[in-house]
Amino acid sequence: MQRLTGLILLMSALYIFIIPLLNVSTHVVVLFKVIPMVLIIIYGLNIRTKGSGMLVMIGVTVCAVADVAIAYSFIAGLVIFLIGHLFYIPAFWHARKREANRVLAVGIIFIYIVFIGFFIIRALVESGDIAMVVPVVLYIVVIGSMGITAMLTRNRLAIFGAALFIISDSFLAWNRFVESLELSHVLIMATYYSAQYFIVKSRL
Repeated sequence: MQRLTGLILLMSALYIFIIPLLNVSTHVVVLFKVIPMVLIIIYGLNIRTKGSGMLVMIGVTVCAVADVAIAYSFIAGLVIFLIGHLFYIPAFWHARKREANRVLAVGIIFIYIVFIGFFIIRALVESGDIAMVVPVVLYIVVIGSMGITAMLTRNRLAIFGAALFIISDSFLAWNRFVESLELSHVLIMATYYSAQYFIVKSRL
């Protein structure tokens, strides 16, 4: 498993740092983008999972499909990622702990998504891209719910993975709708691959 982890790291680094420097077609870029996700799926299938483990693996697989779709259509990718979160949410909910502090979990995630969401929605309205407001708000609600349910598991890897997923999507949305970020590709993909890896490694 250590070799597979190393291969995931290597292929992620290849896509993040090397592929952008090469003059290759979109299809080739997408291929290298998906390879780390395929390896993460293989890693997950080799880990003993319990209870909600199958839902996690379906969620990761759906996200891999979204990685392909978003390269050709942002809205299609957004919808498919949303579907992926709809598998993560029940997986985390199934693994929740009774002693988890629900008020704290809801409070932390709520404050963050409202803060980030305010700037993103304002940017959409100011740019006249009103059609994207409802899909983006819906996605924010769903990924926020994913973050809350992850915190209720009290599983450090699941919480860390969910937090990184939210941060990755924050980078993506900010870069697309608010203002360009330096090293946006690195910030988005490094946090994204890490998020998926830690969610799978949580062994829910």
